[in-house]
Amino acid sequence: MLINIKQFCIRYAVSRSTVYREIEAGRLKTLKIGRSTRISEEEAQQWLASLTTNDDVNIKS
Repeated sequence: MLINIKQFCIRYAVSRSTVYREIEAGRLKTLKIGRSTRISEEEAQQWLASLTTNDDVNIKS
């Protein structure tokens, strides 16, 4: 299934600017269908899994 940018923003609680930064950085891959930009569900899940959480960061004090 493919979702558009607006749907991605709502589902993952991120701004349009953030989505386009992730695309520009190559961390989120898209498909163009005519003038519409789409993101596959699989790609969205891979992007989400790649994010670093506070639990993943080893902070030295």
